[in-house]
This record gives sequence, structure tokens and C-alpha cells, in this order.
Amino acid sequence: MKAANQLSDFLKNPALSTYRERLIEHIVIADLVQAAVRSGRILIVSRSEVDVWGYDIVLNCGKVSRSIQLKSSKKGSVKVSLSLEEIIGSCIVRAIPTVSHDESKISLSYRLFESGFTQGLKLSKFSPAKASRWIKNKEGMTVRKIRPNHVSVPQSAFSQAMDADALFGALFPKNKI
Repeated sequence: MKAANQLSDFLKNPALSTYRERLIEHIVIADLVQAAVRSGRILIVSRSEVDVWGYDIVLNCGKVSRSIQLKSSKKGSVKVSLSLEEIIGSCIVRAIPTVSHDESKISLSYRLFESGFTQGLKLSKFSPAKASRWIKNKEGMTVRKIRPNHVSVPQSAFSQAMDADALFGALFPKNKI
């Protein structure tokens, strides 16, 4: 795959989904570290090696810690673990990729779903998430099972799109740290 002139295709290719998710995670981290520097603060980044509790990265700034589930889908609902209800400061960040006109760079805008940094996410109001795969039930009908301990958070629950500086400010308000 050619890097510079194939970014639009790269973002759409399902065979490269894991690679794309890692790249987007790196861009999110780079964007937020730069936003922290611009605001005169230090951001500490930790990565979850295993997605057991429902978050991908943990960010610390001052006395505030945020456990973040990253999602890169542009539209529709996202499936998240109910474990995020138990983690103080947890949130979901949708990182929405766009490619520059000259196909040389991926940029991100962000949408945030949170319940504040003093409590876990409030997820009980959302519908149970359905599994991605279709299966045949006992009656021979093709159905999707409910995904245990996951809910589907609709796009309407997220904030309006924002840049990295606004996201950093929402995650770590200066007057609260």
C-alpha cells in the first residue's frame, strides 16, 4: 500500500482495521499531548494492553485521571462495556478522521461522551448492545445475540465536534485541577 496518496482508501479498508485503530490512537495521543503543552500543562499517558475494563488509554493531568474508550466510527451508535460505569473519570471519545485535500495527512475531530471526572459513566439508560455477527437460532432464523455487559451509546449522546484543544479543555478543565 502506498502511504501518501492512499490515505482515503486506507481509512475505508476493513482488512486494515486494527492498523487503522492503532494509528488513530497515536494521533489522538499526539494531539492531546500537544494541546496540554499549549495550555502549559503536562499530560501523562498510559495504554491498556488488554481491553478488560472497557478503556483504551488512561490520561492524567494534575490530580485528574481519565480512562478513555476510543471509537473511530463517524456515525451510528457505539458499543461500550458497562465496566466504564465503575471507573471514576471514564469517558468515550469518538475520533473522527478526515484526510487532507492533498492526501498527505489524517486529521481528527472529536466528540465526547462523559459524566464528569468525579464519577463513572452513566450507561444504564442505553439499550443493550447486539453482537456484530449474525447467527442462526434454534428456529433457524438469522439473528444477532445481545452482547453481554455492553450497551449501545447513540451518536446523539455525544457532544458536538471539537478540536484537540477543546477536547483537552473538556477532559481537564483548568479551574477544576
